[in-house]
Amino acid sequence: GTAHDGSRSGHGGCDRRMLHAFLRCILDDTPSPVDAETGIRLSLPGVIAREAARTGKTLPIPDERSLL
Repeated sequence: GTAHDGSRSGHGGCDRRMLHAFLRCILDDTPSPVDAETGIRLSLPGVIAREAARTGKTLPIPDERSLL
């Protein structure tokens, strides 16, 4: 609904499309295309990378199954 289409966000508008798909699942009461386990598996490396960059240390990426 705005002039900004998200294409300048650095992810080519992907964030906006992902949020829209998530909201559609809530409004339509349908399953999300990304379940919790997949979401963790896709997000965990980025979280660990940010912490490694912040601390300057090499950090292992844990097996996400050990976290559930």
